[in-house]
Amino acid sequence: MDIFRKLEIKAKKKFRTIILPESYDKRVIEAVRLILRKGLARVILIENGKKINIPEHKSLDIIDIGFSGQFAAEYLKIRRKKNPFYSPAIAEKDLRDPLIFACMLLRKNFAHAVVAGSVYNTGAVIRNAINIVGLSKKNRTVSSFFLFYFNNLYDLFDFCFGYDFRRSRVSTD
Repeated sequence: MDIFRKLEIKAKKKFRTIILPESYDKRVIEAVRLILRKGLARVILIENGKKINIPEHKSLDIIDIGFSGQFAAEYLKIRRKKNPFYSPAIAEKDLRDPLIFACMLLRKNFAHAVVAGSVYNTGAVIRNAINIVGLSKKNRTVSSFFLFYFNNLYDLFDFCFGYDFRRSRVSTD
């Protein structure tokens, strides 16, 4: 069985909620349409004043960035651990960033995961995830991977920050 098919079956079975903060990117909207059509997950998009061109769906929630203010006190507390002079005004301003807001939603258990990186760079995604959501007590490594499918070949890019970098190519034949 194809690896993508195996992943689809597992995703349908678990049916988790994911937040995609880059909801103004056409590639993300295309991915959301696919996720919803295949019934792979419940999706939360963040509306930041730009029109999100996607029809309503029972497994889709769109949250207005204006609701980020409800997390200002907690976000301020998080940020003041590293910068005691961090101000409430800056906390409210920073929370209007969809990635920061998405990480706060994840921290507050609105979803199981945040998927980002098509617009935000890897450093911003990881920095916000670690600073806002945090690492588990036993975790000392942050890892990520990309799985691409081109012409009957899987291309897997896997890397662990601070430890190693691997690239492997696997044929589907």
